[in-house]
This record gives sequence, C-alpha cells and structure tokens, in this order.
Amino acid sequence: MFADSIEEIYSHPELLDFYTKLVGCGLYPWENALLNQICARTANGSALIVGCGAGRETFVLSEHFRNTLGIDITSVMVARALSFSQTMHSKAQFSHQSLEDLSVQQKFDVIWISIGLTNHIESRENRIAFLKKASAHLNCDGVIAYFPDIHSASPDQRREFGGKRDLGKSYFYRCYISVAQVESEILDAGLYILRSSLDGFLLSL
Repeated sequence: MFADSIEEIYSHPELLDFYTKLVGCGLYPWENALLNQICARTANGSALIVGCGAGRETFVLSEHFRNTLGIDITSVMVARALSFSQTMHSKAQFSHQSLEDLSVQQKFDVIWISIGLTNHIESRENRIAFLKKASAHLNCDGVIAYFPDIHSASPDQRREFGGKRDLGKSYFYRCYISVAQVESEILDAGLYILRSSLDGFLLSL
C-alpha cells in the first residue's frame, strides 16, 4: 500500500535524528486542540497511534489514555521510541508493525493517524482502503484523529519532509489540494466527519 522506499527513507540517519529531536516538543497546537476535543468525549480509554515514529504523539497520548500503542513500519524508529519509553518510564507501548499486521480483534477508542501518513499512499483507492482498515480497529463509539497534509498546489507536487529536501532516494508524498478532496475519500471509506479543517479531521463510524 505504501511506496516501497518509505521504510528505507525513514531509516536514514538524518531523518531518524530529526524525528528523535521532535519527541520532546510534544503535540503541535492544532493536534492539542483535537486531543482536547477527543478527551472531552473519550476519557481514559485506549489509543492506537499509526505511524508513531520515535514516539512524539504516543508519549503525549499515553498521559490521557489507559492503554496506548504506537505502531510504525520503520524498525529503527520503533527501536528509538522503545529506548525513550524505557528512559522515561512511560507506560506507552510500541510495536514494529503495520496496520495490516494488527489482529482484527484489537479495538481502540481512539485511532490517531499521524501527520502526512496517507500522503505516502499512492492512489485514492489505496487511501480509502487504508481508512477502512483503520476503522475496522475502532470501537463503535470511538473516534479517528486524522492529519493529512493539504497544500494548494499540483496534486503531483512532492514536498520536502523531515527538514531535508533530498536524501538521495526517491519517495512518494502527494499533497491533497483541498479539504474537499480529503472529505471525499473519508466519506467513501464509510466514515462520518465530526470535524473538518485544514488542521485535522475527527471521524467516527
């Protein structure tokens, strides 16, 4: 589903260092705003963070939810997150796996899809399939926090990420050009939109 080079790109030492430094920064303001909205309706439940990287979002969410699991397809990122977790004596859990690897029995009250994650998925059909897979792990009254990268430019534009313009490898990162484009995919995945903005989406079954 993801471009073949994604795990290799995120294993690059420069990107690993970049995302490691972000761990101490916590959530961005727009993420915090959505988290506050989630906590108002879902208290002390379970949370799954998809694309957890070195743990930036997961450590914050672990302070608000009883059980918190971060998953990522990049093994060195997960190893870095596990190291942080041990040092911080955090209750957050991490696992090197994809959404597809999760047992169908595993359900969560909150599923947090990290910033720009679906921008790495190469087609509309595959992005919709990804959202459907995510929703299969959501409890009936749960919510999905979703942060696609929306940018008013050509949909084929490839944007720099990780603070680096060129890491010597090709990668796929397509920007959504409008909120409406994202909403169309969400609705076709069979999800309801509780909140919609450039800064993030809150979804439910």
